[in-house]
Amino acid sequence: CLVPKYEKTLEDGRLLYDAGMNLTGWVKLEVSGERGAKVEMSFAEELSEQGDLDKVPLRLARCKDSYILRGDKRTEEYAPRFTYHGFRYFTVEQQGNAEIHHLTVEHIRSDLSENAIFQCDNELLNRMAKVMKHTDACNLMGIPTDSSQRDERHGWTTDTTSRAEGCTYHFDMGSFFEKWARDVYDTQDKKGYFADTAPFRWGRRPCDPQVNTPISLILLMYQMYGNKRIVEESYEGMIRYLKALLKEADQYLISRTGFGEWACPKGECYPEEYGAGAVSKNVTATLVSTAYLYYSISQIKQMAVILGNGDAAFLDALQKTVFEKYNSCFYNENTGQYDKGSQSANALSLDLGLVPEEECKKVVANIVNNVKEHQYHMTTGNMGTKSLIEVLCRNEKDDEAYRIMTSTTSPGFGYMLAKGATTIWERWEADRDNNIMNSRNHPMLAAACVWFYKYLGGIQIETDKQGLQKLKIVPSVPEELNRVEAEMNILNGHVKVSWKKEQGKFVLNV
Repeated sequence: CLVPKYEKTLEDGRLLYDAGMNLTGWVKLEVSGERGAKVEMSFAEELSEQGDLDKVPLRLARCKDSYILRGDKRTEEYAPRFTYHGFRYFTVEQQGNAEIHHLTVEHIRSDLSENAIFQCDNELLNRMAKVMKHTDACNLMGIPTDSSQRDERHGWTTDTTSRAEGCTYHFDMGSFFEKWARDVYDTQDKKGYFADTAPFRWGRRPCDPQVNTPISLILLMYQMYGNKRIVEESYEGMIRYLKALLKEADQYLISRTGFGEWACPKGECYPEEYGAGAVSKNVTATLVSTAYLYYSISQIKQMAVILGNGDAAFLDALQKTVFEKYNSCFYNENTGQYDKGSQSANALSLDLGLVPEEECKKVVANIVNNVKEHQYHMTTGNMGTKSLIEVLCRNEKDDEAYRIMTSTTSPGFGYMLAKGATTIWERWEADRDNNIMNSRNHPMLAAACVWFYKYLGGIQIETDKQGLQKLKIVPSVPEELNRVEAEMNILNGHVKVSWKKEQGKFVLNV
């Protein structure tokens, strides 16, 4: 609970308050007065240039609570139970004779056990880890929502393709994801396709072809929680989905939609005068969809081995065919670049296992050069952001990852924090581009949170086909960072890792 700060009285008499941070929840009202008097509270994430609530990014969402007093001379309490709001600021308007005694901001989310702790000697990174965790928390409301404030708040299967792993570091997601996985499979149609959102209320049927959630989420449940039952339940549906994708593919390349790498920095996207302007002009959508086709095959193959059903040999051959087609179409051996040489194209190719082993160093070098050319800024979107940080750390480019994550100029997470963000934005330039796609509390880009625990903390988990977890501690150690502490719960117990540089030595405690 938070006590909001009174800011000012607006010209029409409404009282403006600041909760101090962006969050999900409501305002609890304690009031007394005459019967029929009314108190209205309206909510928004940001203020307009005029200093009033900025409701443009809310689209059609009203974000308003109204309470009519019964007037029995006692103090009356009100807080909604069948809605919630994403907000930082709110106004209070009174109609009739009513006296407000107290206002309390109550933050709510699904009741999940917190899992992760991170501390280091860089306060910017400590703040960033907390902000990313809080962003995740705000968007776990029975389903993994995409935003918390506007007329959307849906479980996008595209977002969870990159986001789901980070959730399992922040919280115990075992029951939550098992329930939502069934929501996802409830959307599967007779052709084998899934919907964009689950439960389906928004978006398209079939889902974007790069959606990997129906496969990766199930494998993640097995790896993190030893849940073999969900693998058994979902396997037939995965195969149906794979067959649908292969049927529409042209020589194993999928080009159905043009969304691909979504929400890169504005300069990397095609402009739209009245719209999202979030489609990348430097990452071919076919590359993204085909890369995830390959990745889905590789993950289904892992689950075929787990189940011992005999499909692994066929899937292995299919995987090799897609690998060869992908590289013949998108890889330039002379330059060591994929597609148009963007950070996203190269990082996704590496992260999803599509780069020939002998070409990896060349591709990594090109990623590093591109990052330096952009002054250690990312040009990535919803899929490539997490992949970029992962491939840098896996290839011992710890300093490059550190400089990207600590940059305080735009685009970057540090820039968001420098501008006062208390949750991660949907767009890199949300502070200066107020359009219809401008959530200030969106977990899509925050998928990069794995950096804190999986790499700086070094907590990495491998699972064998019997479901036994093997813990690997492989910390990333940037030159400018001197101390890290990270801990979390895994299936086998509690893991705590700390390291520090001390008198020319590296000291690691596990």
